[in-house]
Amino acid sequence: MTKLDQATTRYRETETAHDSSRAAAVEAVVEALKAGERPTDVTARSPFTAAYVRRIARDNGIEPAKPGPKALGKGKHVPAAAALDELRAKVAELPASGEE
Repeated sequence: MTKLDQATTRYRETETAHDSSRAAAVEAVVEALKAGERPTDVTARSPFTAAYVRRIARDNGIEPAKPGPKALGKGKHVPAAAALDELRAKVAELPASGEE
């Protein structure tokens, strides 16, 4: 039973250290997010998953970022794409090589 008592003591000591380390990591995540660091970068350097970093953020009053631009569907163009389409049409109207 002595071996079990020693193992239990070690387990409880490391459990306390683990809980303390987790709390420190959560605090550091919150500080980084409040300082404007990107959640992706915070997640990459933390011991937590992206979902847990999002949960930490919400639990600490940090609002999610507004969604960025979405990929455009077929047939929808941004101004640069429209200009490119116009150039392609003009090139298509040019005579083929050797033709005049």
